Amino acid sequence: MKCTLCGQEIRNLMGAKELLAKLGENPSLHVYRSKDNRWFLTYGGGEVNPNAIKTLVARKRLFPVYSSCPEDAYHIRNETFDVERTMAYRTKTGRYANFNVGDP
Repeated sequence: MKCTLCGQEIRNLMGAKELLAKLGENPSLHVYRSKDNRWFLTYGGGEVNPNAIKTLVARKRLFPVYSSCPEDAYHIRNETFDVERTMAYRTKTGRYANFNVGDP
């Protein structure tokens, strides 16, 4: 979308409602922070408004994906992967094992 006055490209950032709808359609999607501190939905899902992320996290609608970087990736499932325990377990049993935070 372009500005009608100056012709510059206007970024159309995804809002909270649209993000929740897309995550609800495919719960395996994540929203993540890029190196330049912009937020994106995985698999080419588009850029997300950072205020939408803050709002959804505060309302407990988004949860951290990884314990080692709890503020860099979120999803709608209320489970956080314990990265250190998972990697230690995978070295013993294979790459498909996962531990969620709170698992015994």
